[in-house]
Amino acid sequence: TFHSCTNPCDASVQGVQILGTSGQNVHDLAKYSVVKSPIDHLENTLRWRHIAPTAPDTLGCHAFTDTDPLVIRSCPHIYFAGNQASFASKLVEGSEGQQVR
Repeated sequence: TFHSCTNPCDASVQGVQILGTSGQNVHDLAKYSVVKSPIDHLENTLRWRHIAPTAPDTLGCHAFTDTDPLVIRSCPHIYFAGNQASFASKLVEGSEGQQVR
């Protein structure tokens, strides 16, 4: 059965926290960075704790004034961006021992 979700999507499946986007955040970062690897952009957004650091300046997004819903408040187990040219995977370890794939 098809179940639609938001973009970005933050979901929990049997205790596994999953955070994902359709990939516009990664594509927009690539326009303004010397880093060209999508997986490196994804890792950077995870370390910066912000899903779309270029929004709303160069990435279409509603401007929020009170809180920023794109801030990553808890570390997901799985973090992904769709619509990339190829598949890549990397295990990233956080400063407190968290592991994200």
